[in-house]
Amino acid sequence: MRTVYLHIHNTIQEKQIIWLMAGAFLGVVLLYGYFVNAAILNIVTRQHAAEELQGLQSVVADLESRYSTLRGEVTRERARVLGFVEPKNQTFTSEKRLVRAQEVISN
Repeated sequence: MRTVYLHIHNTIQEKQIIWLMAGAFLGVVLLYGYFVNAAILNIVTRQHAAEELQGLQSVVADLESRYSTLRGEVTRERARVLGFVEPKNQTFTSEKRLVRAQEVISN
């Protein structure tokens, strides 16, 4: 007895599978492009932030240097020359709190 195998190809299912695989491949390629682009943009943004931070650190260093220089020049004699006078009555302010701290004793 002889066995005959019939190969019936379902071309509709094969076409659907091929289109599904092509769509999945295209989706993977698009996602890869998106993530590479996002990584590059993050790197560029970080570099710009680092440059801006370096510039701001330079400005802060200059301001600290000026402050240190000017702070050394402030004396009581210089203040009197500039027109400042010593106050006769010194008053201090107190901070009024909206909430009072209560001590809780637990047994």
